[in-house]
Amino acid sequence: MLKLLLKIWPAFIPIIVYIFWVYVVEGVVLKKFLKKEKIIEGEKIVGEKTTQKPAENPAEKAGKFSLKNRCFVTIVYMTLVLAILILIAMAF
Repeated sequence: MLKLLLKIWPAFIPIIVYIFWVYVVEGVVLKKFLKKEKIIEGEKIVGEKTTQKPAENPAEKAGKFSLKNRCFVTIVYMTLVLAILILIAMAF
């Protein structure tokens, strides 16, 4: 079992990169550089009927590791395809 895992570890690289992106890049780096808050709490913007923040991205609404998140599903499919290709290459 360990031999198999050692041979197909490159297939898990997309998931590892996605987890790195979610926690490090979006969580730490982008929040520090993009701290601009356009909507002030309790204040209305001219022409707007509400003070609530609009939903920016449906993927964020679904969760970062949800199957409703299109980016996460794409990463899972890439991982599965890479694992299959590596297993086929190991057979030859």
